[in-house]
Amino acid sequence: MLGGPEGLHLEFKQKINDGVYKTVAAFANTDGGSILIGVTDTGKMAGVDLTPPELDQLTSRMIDKLGIHPRIDRVQYKGKDLIHISVEAGNAPVTFEGRYYKRVGATTREMNSDELGRFFRRRLYWDSQICEKATLKDINPSAVRAFVRMGIASGRLLDIAAKESAKTVLSRLKLTDGEKVTNAAIMLFGKDPQKYYFNAIMRVGRFKREDLIIGDR
Repeated sequence: MLGGPEGLHLEFKQKINDGVYKTVAAFANTDGGSILIGVTDTGKMAGVDLTPPELDQLTSRMIDKLGIHPRIDRVQYKGKDLIHISVEAGNAPVTFEGRYYKRVGATTREMNSDELGRFFRRRLYWDSQICEKATLKDINPSAVRAFVRMGIASGRLLDIAAKESAKTVLSRLKLTDGEKVTNAAIMLFGKDPQKYYFNAIMRVGRFKREDLIIGDR
Protein backbone atom coordinates (compact mmCIF):
# COMPACT_ATOMS: atom_id res chain seq x y z
CA MET A 1 0.00 0.00 0.00
CA LEU A 2 2.77 2.42 0.95
CA GLY A 3 4.78 1.48 -2.09
CA GLY A 4 2.35 3.06 -4.52
CA PRO A 5 0.98 6.56 -5.14
CA GLU A 6 -2.42 7.91 -4.17
CA GLY A 7 -5.25 6.68 -6.36
CA LEU A 8 -8.92 5.78 -6.55
CA HIS A 9 -8.67 3.57 -3.46
CA LEU A 10 -5.82 5.21 -1.52
CA GLU A 11 -5.36 8.63 0.09
CA PHE A 12 -2.51 10.04 2.20
CA LYS A 13 -3.15 12.60 4.93
CA GLN A 14 -0.48 14.22 7.09
CA LYS A 15 -2.91 15.04 9.91
CA ILE A 16 -6.54 14.69 10.92
CA ASN A 17 -8.73 17.44 9.47
CA ASP A 18 -12.02 17.84 7.60
CA GLY A 19 -10.34 16.41 4.51
CA VAL A 20 -10.18 13.03 6.24
CA TYR A 21 -13.94 12.96 6.81
CA LYS A 22 -14.65 14.13 3.26
CA THR A 23 -12.45 11.37 1.87
CA VAL A 24 -14.05 8.71 4.07
CA ALA A 25 -17.46 9.82 2.76
CA ALA A 26 -16.15 9.78 -0.82
CA PHE A 27 -14.79 6.25 -0.46
CA ALA A 28 -18.10 5.07 1.04
CA ASN A 29 -20.02 6.69 -1.83
CA THR A 30 -17.74 5.28 -4.54
CA ASP A 31 -15.87 2.01 -4.30
CA GLY A 32 -14.31 1.91 -0.85
CA GLY A 33 -10.67 2.61 -0.05
CA SER A 34 -8.00 3.31 2.55
CA ILE A 35 -6.63 6.45 4.18
CA LEU A 36 -3.18 6.57 5.77
CA ILE A 37 -2.78 9.41 8.27
CA GLY A 38 0.79 10.47 8.96
CA VAL A 39 1.92 10.41 5.34
CA THR A 40 2.48 13.44 3.09
CA ASP A 41 0.97 13.74 -0.39
CA THR A 42 4.33 12.70 -1.83
CA GLY A 43 4.37 9.52 0.24
CA LYS A 44 6.92 10.68 2.84
CA MET A 45 6.49 9.15 6.31
CA ALA A 46 5.77 11.96 8.77
CA GLY A 47 4.11 9.89 11.46
CA VAL A 48 1.24 10.89 13.72
CA ASP A 49 1.09 11.12 17.51
CA LEU A 50 -2.30 9.87 18.64
CA THR A 51 -3.02 8.50 22.11
CA PRO A 52 -5.48 5.58 22.60
CA PRO A 53 -8.21 7.95 23.92
CA GLU A 54 -7.70 10.21 20.90
CA LEU A 55 -7.98 7.19 18.61
CA ASP A 56 -11.27 6.25 20.28
CA GLN A 57 -12.41 9.85 19.87
CA LEU A 58 -11.65 9.66 16.14
CA THR A 59 -13.84 6.57 15.86
CA SER A 60 -16.67 8.32 17.71
CA ARG A 61 -16.41 11.37 15.48
CA MET A 62 -16.65 9.18 12.37
CA ILE A 63 -19.93 7.81 13.67
CA ASP A 64 -21.25 11.22 14.73
CA LYS A 65 -20.22 13.11 11.58
CA LEU A 66 -20.75 10.41 8.92
CA GLY A 67 -23.01 7.80 10.46
CA ILE A 68 -20.64 4.96 9.53
CA HIS A 69 -18.04 2.91 11.39
CA PRO A 70 -14.91 2.42 9.26
CA ARG A 71 -12.13 0.24 10.61
CA ILE A 72 -9.41 2.36 12.24
CA ASP A 73 -6.05 0.85 13.22
CA ARG A 74 -2.72 2.11 14.46
CA VAL A 75 0.14 0.71 12.36
CA GLN A 76 3.90 1.13 12.38
CA TYR A 77 6.06 1.58 9.30
CA LYS A 78 9.79 2.27 9.39
CA GLY A 79 9.57 3.38 13.00
CA LYS A 80 6.69 5.80 12.39
CA ASP A 81 3.20 5.53 13.88
CA LEU A 82 0.46 5.81 11.25
CA ILE A 83 -3.32 5.57 11.34
CA HIS A 84 -4.97 3.31 8.78
CA ILE A 85 -8.66 3.90 8.03
CA SER A 86 -10.32 1.21 5.91
CA VAL A 87 -13.64 2.19 4.29
CA GLU A 88 -16.06 -0.16 2.57
CA ALA A 89 -18.39 0.96 -0.21
CA GLY A 90 -21.75 1.73 1.38
CA ASN A 91 -25.28 0.89 0.29
CA ALA A 92 -26.67 4.16 1.66
CA PRO A 93 -25.40 7.64 0.71
CA VAL A 94 -22.93 9.16 3.17
CA THR A 95 -22.86 12.91 3.72
CA PHE A 96 -20.43 15.20 5.54
CA GLU A 97 -21.87 18.49 6.80
CA GLY A 98 -24.74 18.26 4.32
CA ARG A 99 -22.54 17.70 1.27
CA TYR A 100 -21.92 14.58 -0.79
CA TYR A 101 -18.50 13.56 -2.04
CA LYS A 102 -17.16 10.98 -4.46
CA ARG A 103 -13.78 9.69 -5.49
CA VAL A 104 -12.45 10.64 -8.93
CA GLY A 105 -9.03 9.16 -9.57
CA ALA A 106 -6.77 10.31 -6.74
CA THR A 107 -9.00 13.23 -5.75
CA THR A 108 -12.04 13.75 -3.55
CA ARG A 109 -14.69 15.92 -5.17
CA GLU A 110 -18.07 17.26 -4.17
CA MET A 111 -20.89 15.95 -6.36
CA ASN A 112 -22.68 18.47 -8.56
CA SER A 113 -26.46 18.43 -8.96
CA ASP A 114 -26.47 16.07 -11.96
CA GLU A 115 -24.08 13.62 -10.29
CA LEU A 116 -26.10 13.75 -7.09
CA GLY A 117 -29.31 12.99 -8.99
CA ARG A 118 -27.77 9.94 -10.66
CA PHE A 119 -26.25 8.86 -7.36
CA PHE A 120 -29.58 8.88 -5.52
CA ARG A 121 -31.45 7.17 -8.33
CA ARG A 122 -28.95 4.32 -8.26
CA ARG A 123 -29.25 4.01 -4.50
CA LEU A 124 -33.05 3.80 -4.70
CA TYR A 125 -33.18 0.63 -6.77
CA TRP A 126 -30.97 -2.45 -6.44
CA ASP A 127 -30.94 -3.15 -10.18
CA SER A 128 -29.55 0.31 -10.96
CA GLN A 129 -26.76 0.11 -8.40
CA ILE A 130 -23.21 -0.59 -9.59
CA CYS A 131 -21.95 -4.16 -9.20
CA GLU A 132 -18.74 -3.03 -7.52
CA LYS A 133 -16.57 -6.05 -8.34
CA ALA A 134 -17.73 -6.49 -11.93
CA THR A 135 -16.55 -4.82 -15.15
CA LEU A 136 -17.48 -4.89 -18.82
CA LYS A 137 -15.34 -8.03 -19.12
CA ASP A 138 -18.06 -9.87 -17.18
CA ILE A 139 -20.63 -9.11 -19.89
CA ASN A 140 -21.46 -11.71 -22.56
CA PRO A 141 -21.43 -9.85 -25.92
CA SER A 142 -23.44 -12.65 -27.56
CA ALA A 143 -26.27 -12.10 -25.08
CA VAL A 144 -26.26 -8.37 -25.84
CA ARG A 145 -26.34 -9.03 -29.61
CA ALA A 146 -29.24 -11.47 -29.16
CA PHE A 147 -31.13 -8.80 -27.21
CA VAL A 148 -30.46 -6.24 -29.95
CA ARG A 149 -31.73 -8.61 -32.66
CA MET A 150 -34.96 -9.20 -30.75
CA GLY A 151 -35.33 -5.48 -30.08
CA ILE A 152 -34.96 -4.65 -33.78
CA ALA A 153 -37.36 -7.43 -34.79
CA SER A 154 -40.01 -6.12 -32.39
CA GLY A 155 -39.53 -2.52 -33.50
CA ARG A 156 -38.27 -1.38 -30.10
CA LEU A 157 -34.74 -0.69 -31.36
CA LEU A 158 -33.51 1.01 -34.53
CA ASP A 159 -31.52 -0.96 -37.12
CA ILE A 160 -28.41 1.07 -36.30
CA ALA A 161 -28.24 -0.69 -32.92
CA ALA A 162 -27.00 -3.81 -34.72
CA LYS A 163 -23.78 -1.96 -35.59
CA GLU A 164 -23.13 -0.68 -32.07
CA SER A 165 -20.77 -2.31 -29.60
CA ALA A 166 -22.06 -4.10 -26.52
CA LYS A 167 -20.62 -1.28 -24.41
CA THR A 168 -22.56 1.34 -26.39
CA VAL A 169 -25.79 -0.64 -26.17
CA LEU A 170 -25.44 -1.04 -22.40
CA SER A 171 -24.64 2.65 -22.04
CA ARG A 172 -27.79 3.61 -23.94
CA LEU A 173 -29.77 1.33 -21.64
CA LYS A 174 -28.27 3.13 -18.60
CA LEU A 175 -26.59 -0.09 -17.48
CA THR A 176 -23.04 1.24 -17.19
CA ASP A 177 -20.99 3.95 -15.52
CA GLY A 178 -17.70 4.19 -17.39
CA GLU A 179 -16.14 0.73 -17.22
CA LYS A 180 -18.44 -0.36 -14.40
CA VAL A 181 -21.75 -2.15 -14.88
CA THR A 182 -24.98 -2.24 -12.90
CA ASN A 183 -26.54 -5.18 -11.10
CA ALA A 184 -29.17 -5.32 -13.85
CA ALA A 185 -26.46 -5.59 -16.53
CA ILE A 186 -24.93 -8.60 -14.79
CA MET A 187 -28.29 -10.28 -14.21
CA LEU A 188 -29.40 -9.76 -17.82
CA PHE A 189 -26.17 -10.12 -19.79
CA GLY A 190 -23.52 -11.44 -17.40
CA LYS A 191 -21.35 -14.41 -18.31
CA ASP A 192 -21.76 -15.82 -14.79
CA PRO A 193 -24.31 -13.90 -12.65
CA GLN A 194 -24.03 -16.51 -9.88
CA LYS A 195 -20.45 -15.36 -9.34
CA TYR A 196 -21.82 -12.20 -7.73
CA TYR A 197 -25.37 -13.09 -6.71
CA PHE A 198 -25.90 -16.46 -5.06
CA ASN A 199 -29.57 -16.05 -4.16
CA ALA A 200 -30.87 -13.53 -6.68
CA ILE A 201 -34.26 -14.30 -8.25
CA MET A 202 -35.46 -12.79 -11.52
CA ARG A 203 -39.21 -12.58 -12.03
CA VAL A 204 -40.68 -11.92 -15.48
CA GLY A 205 -44.24 -10.77 -16.03
CA ARG A 206 -46.31 -10.73 -19.20
CA PHE A 207 -49.41 -8.53 -19.34
CA LYS A 208 -52.32 -8.69 -21.77
CA ARG A 209 -53.08 -5.00 -21.36
CA GLU A 210 -51.03 -2.00 -20.30
CA ASP A 211 -53.60 -1.09 -17.63
CA LEU A 212 -53.78 -4.57 -16.08
CA ILE A 213 -52.00 -4.69 -12.72
CA ILE A 214 -52.26 -7.58 -10.29
CA GLY A 215 -50.92 -7.16 -6.76
CA ASP A 216 -48.21 -9.61 -5.66
CA ARG A 217 -49.07 -10.48 -2.07
